[in-house]
Amino acid sequence: MEYHITKQLLEKLSKKVDFDKLNSNQVPETFKYQNKCYVPVGSCSSGAKGIISVSCHEVIPLEKYIDDVEPKYNNQHYSLVLAGKRERGYHARLLKLGFQKFVLINPIIDFKPLKEEKQLNLVL
Repeated sequence: MEYHITKQLLEKLSKKVDFDKLNSNQVPETFKYQNKCYVPVGSCSSGAKGIISVSCHEVIPLEKYIDDVEPKYNNQHYSLVLAGKRERGYHARLLKLGFQKFVLINPIIDFKPLKEEKQLNLVL
């Protein structure tokens, strides 16, 4: 799934990617879009075009999580991935913010820039 947003907003989102917090099981800076809360987990740039995509996961409180995949903290998650017992990625990753627990859920949402149309030059 993907959403198209302004280039300026896309640049701001790319700066919110925080692997240190994700890897230490903390909720990084989030943002809301269409009444859902998201965590940026990666971005892609293309030299001259700058940021062309920011990948995000929705983040929800643990008590609202309903899925067959049990939420796990980073180290538990990757131990299961290495053992071949869990899919690689961020789905069902357990995070904390203070005393509250949150879960990242699929699908990955890609935020991309709005399509720019060429401006016409009018000569009168």
